[in-house]
Amino acid sequence: MIPSLLGFQLATIDSVLADCVERHLENKNLSIFELNTIMRTLGYKKSLKEKYIYQAALERYNLMDYDEINSRAIREMAYNFSASNCTVPIALEAMFTYIEKHHEHVIGETVEKVLSCAFNQGYVPKSESVLGKAATILKRDFKDMNGLSIVQACMALCYYKAMPEDLIDMVFCVKFIQRIEEEIQMCYSKATYPERVLNSIMKLNRTVCLDYPEANVPWFQQNYLEAQLSKKPTPQCKFGDEVKRLLKAVLSSDSYFRCNHITPYGYQIDFVIHFDKNHKPIAAPVETMILDRITKVAILLLRLDSFCKNDLTALRGPEHLRTKHLEMMGYKVIHINEHDWNTKYMNSPKTKTNYLKCLLQI
Repeated sequence: MIPSLLGFQLATIDSVLADCVERHLENKNLSIFELNTIMRTLGYKKSLKEKYIYQAALERYNLMDYDEINSRAIREMAYNFSASNCTVPIALEAMFTYIEKHHEHVIGETVEKVLSCAFNQGYVPKSESVLGKAATILKRDFKDMNGLSIVQACMALCYYKAMPEDLIDMVFCVKFIQRIEEEIQMCYSKATYPERVLNSIMKLNRTVCLDYPEANVPWFQQNYLEAQLSKKPTPQCKFGDEVKRLLKAVLSSDSYFRCNHITPYGYQIDFVIHFDKNHKPIAAPVETMILDRITKVAILLLRLDSFCKNDLTALRGPEHLRTKHLEMMGYKVIHINEHDWNTKYMNSPKTKTNYLKCLLQI
């Protein structure tokens, strides 16, 4: 419990900071460097991230002149957008344009930050050629980049289907794995960095196996995946519990669907339903059964963090990728959006039940 005097002082600081930011935003000659500083400052204040002033600062990116940007500016923009989980398409496109024009001078670490930011926001650059230049930069600076940056950049390139085969070979080899192990041993943050690196490698391995089967990269993350799943608690939330309860009512039994199903490559599906050739729900078949004429439906619950914070229609890259991969595995994917589920138009169980029936076409 914050003492009342301290709470008043903190509120006063927030008010003064917001007024100061508002005065700066009124400056028509505000530079991109100043705007980046404002956004980072506001980002440190959680109490201001939900306020109008934060949105106003974010909107200012749409009015900036990007002719003045440089590598430092785009690294700062990438950090601000990633930290806030907000998307500004004009700014993201300007960052890619800069990389394409100045690819000879942009370093790999900068390229990784832009690629990772765009992937996480689900943004696709207008020019495909910039992705080829980004891959060239990564190969050029491969020895100078840290392992996590390389893995994250490659993950983004896979999302864009722009991962060259020679870069796959550079990552999935004994030499690079040894390099990762050395980095983990030498890292200063033993509590978080190793797991972050290993989890990123697992996701990249999965993506390459599914999207680039011609590369013949083996799936070698099963033991790691099983160990992680054993430590992970079963997710529970009011949204998921309500969908489960109504699904049981729609299908007449909970034997017709699985909850929190894990696929062979470690994707988690909130609900899986099997339909026969007459589109009647059936109990989950044994894995060894022939699944001919059986439709597998994967229901994915899209929480609010599945979308960009400032645009609830902008599905983030990892969710796009999960959907694509599940479809490759033979699932028909259905999304249930938490925001839509909780709107005033869906406030009765009957409306939600009819919505589920419409989605499942039953």
